[in-house]
Amino acid sequence: MQEAKLKERKKAREGKAEGRGEKEETVEVEKTEVVAEGRGEEAEKEAESLKLPQIPSLKVEEFKGIRAKSLIFLIEKPKVERIERKISKVSIRTKEFNGVRANVSFNFTLPEIRAKITEIKVPVLVPKQFHELKAREVAFKRELPEISVSRRQIFVPNVRVKKFLEIKRKSISLKSEEREEVREKAERRAVTEEIAEASAEAEAVEEHEIADFFEFLLGEGASKISAGKPICVIVERTKEKIEEVVAVLCREIYRERRGGKPTPIYKRTVEELRREWDALVERKLIIVEEVSGKNEEIEMLREMLKGFFSQEMGFLILVSENPAELEDEIRKIEPSANIITVGLPPEIEHRRDEILRCIRGKESGIEVGSFGEEFKRSVEMFDEELRKYLNYGRAPLELKRDWDRLMACSPESEKEASEEHSAMKAFVWLYEWKKHGKREIPELETEDRGTDVRIGDKNYEVETLFGVGDVISKLTSKIKKYSKGEKVYFVFRNLDILRNLKSLSSFKRDWRKAGYDVKCFGFDFAAGELVPLEAFVRLKVGANIKDKDKREE
Repeated sequence: MQEAKLKERKKAREGKAEGRGEKEETVEVEKTEVVAEGRGEEAEKEAESLKLPQIPSLKVEEFKGIRAKSLIFLIEKPKVERIERKISKVSIRTKEFNGVRANVSFNFTLPEIRAKITEIKVPVLVPKQFHELKAREVAFKRELPEISVSRRQIFVPNVRVKKFLEIKRKSISLKSEEREEVREKAERRAVTEEIAEASAEAEAVEEHEIADFFEFLLGEGASKISAGKPICVIVERTKEKIEEVVAVLCREIYRERRGGKPTPIYKRTVEELRREWDALVERKLIIVEEVSGKNEEIEMLREMLKGFFSQEMGFLILVSENPAELEDEIRKIEPSANIITVGLPPEIEHRRDEILRCIRGKESGIEVGSFGEEFKRSVEMFDEELRKYLNYGRAPLELKRDWDRLMACSPESEKEASEEHSAMKAFVWLYEWKKHGKREIPELETEDRGTDVRIGDKNYEVETLFGVGDVISKLTSKIKKYSKGEKVYFVFRNLDILRNLKSLSSFKRDWRKAGYDVKCFGFDFAAGELVPLEAFVRLKVGANIKDKDKREE
């Protein structure tokens, strides 16, 4: 009975909890639940009668979740200052978009087109050469519209047309070999244009305007050096070493007049010279580097100069601090002595690079120092460039087949020509062979006239001038092998052209008047081409004109 009461109380308590919407926890006992409602004796008796163990009362509280350990975070709140600004209202006015208007307006009505058949002639272009277009008339029928235009003003925009300059080529990437070939062709073209300009200018130059090379280079009176007689040349001691220039020119004169080369003798003083050598100057090129002008030296020099009248060509070059005083002292004791004093004119300083390049036939990035040393080196460089054309291994097969004729003096002679002569022929042969696209092979030492190089109607006569004596006499004998109207081209070394420029210009002018197509050429190794005589004339005439202008000022 007691058990039934407990069950009823339990149900009533659960129903109450559900009605209130609260959640409670109860403790279930498998068989009994003792609830102590009071603390009287009756409850204790009942418990003892039931013999149940005493269960402590449990106080149940509402489950409020699991609380974590309290963590305190201190965060400083930023101070925010309130900024108050007054914003004035902006009124924006808008206009209705009416589209984009053009600057130029056209106001006209379309014409009424009426077609009718008529006959017109339209030219047909027939190209012939690149620079010339000729028209040919062709007639055909077509409908030509007849246009009637209403008389209204039409506004036409002003169109500006720029001057046509050129057609630009697209950039093309080339290989290094191709770029080098293009560059060389451009350089040759520039040289050719410059030469053509020089030729036009030089043709108008009178013979009297062409100065003697020795006077042009070494001043007035220097032309006596080329007279072919024993001579004493006095030069001033300077950093330009003029004695080297004089020595080279004297050697070339000797080779031309006598053939071979004079014996070079360099001595420091006149006393050293007399101890080791006799008083003869012929066939020698003597350079005394220090001449003071003392009485003992003047007496030694007098003995040498007295024998000049009965000697062959020779040169005595004296270097002195006071060349004018030295010449005066010598003339006091030997008035008839063949003596000249030379020096570089001030104008040469502005043209020295041009002169040196003309002599060597190419540019040079190496500067030796003094003008005398550079002059001497330029002549040597010319000979070195010539010798490259005698390299059998690098010669084309067509030239190798005529190598015997290249090295011979003439077709009927077994004697070999000088190295310079053969190299000059090789240059001319290669120049013309390349110029004709390697399709025509020039002839060497022709059988009929012994022409050095011939191709087509061009006859090349190569001249070194070694041992010829009189230059014009030699050239005259050569040109007489040909007839009027034939092309006869003479080729010389560059220094030989400069030394004989005046006489060569006169020779060319005279024979052209006689009906011969005569030309004279030098060498341009940089471009691989022959340079006409007129380019050398312009070099010297330009200097003369400049000097004349200075004198007039």
